[in-house]
Amino acid sequence: MRVPESLALRLLHLEQQIESYARLHAEELAGMRATLNGLKDEMLAMYQRTQESFEHPPSDDEPPARP
Repeated sequence: MRVPESLALRLLHLEQQIESYARLHAEELAGMRATLNGLKDEMLAMYQRTQESFEHPPSDDEPPARP
């Protein structure tokens, strides 16, 4: 193989590797963002339940609310 062809193949191979890594990491980041958003939703729901319990405390007749 001639040197220019070898260099062109190496360039192509490296470019393909970079594209593969970029896709992989984009998918991983999307998964991490989805997990983070889920945790934020859980935290917000917990906060809202806490706020509701302060705004509407159970009367003596009602059993305590379960989470």
